[in-house]
Amino acid sequence: MVTRPRNYTFDAELALHMATAAVVGQDHLPAGGVAGTDAAPTAMVAGVGQVNGADKVIDLGSDTASYGGTVVIDVGAVAGQTTLLLQGSDTEDFSGDIVNLASIPLNVGGGHLGGANVDAIADRYESVFLNEQGDVIYQYVRLFKVGAGAIELNAFIGRANGGYMP
Repeated sequence: MVTRPRNYTFDAELALHMATAAVVGQDHLPAGGVAGTDAAPTAMVAGVGQVNGADKVIDLGSDTASYGGTVVIDVGAVAGQTTLLLQGSDTEDFSGDIVNLASIPLNVGGGHLGGANVDAIADRYESVFLNEQGDVIYQYVRLFKVGAGAIELNAFIGRANGGYMP
C-alpha cells in the first residue's frame, strides 16, 4: 500500500466539529494517533457537528458559484456503526432542501457496505465534495452523524497545500 502525505491549511471558519476551533493557517499533517489537528478529538453523539458547543453550519459564500473541497475527519476513537455525512442545504437553518454531498462510513465489527471488510481505526479520513448537485448549488454545509456507534473526532473542510490535490 502506498501512502501519500496530505497537508491542509486549517481555517477556523471551516471547522465542522471540534471542541475549540484552532488558529487560522495552522498546518495539519497525519501523524500517529489522532492525525492532524492539535485539539483533542471530541465525542459526536448524534446529529449536527459542533464547534465551541454550538451546532456548526458553514456558509460557502454563494448560491451562484460551485465550491469544491475536501472534508477531513481526524478520528481519535470509533466503535460500532457510524456514518458521517457532509450535508448541503439551500437554507442556513437546513429547513429547505437537504442533500448528502459526501458520505464516510466508519464501522467496526460489521455493518460494512458493499462487501467492504476493513474496520475503521483512529486515523484520518477524507472525502472530496462539490456543493453543486443536479444543477443546484447548496450554499450551506454541515457535518451530520447517523448510526448508534460511538466516535470521537475533529472535522474540517481542508484546503490542500503543496503538490497533493485530491
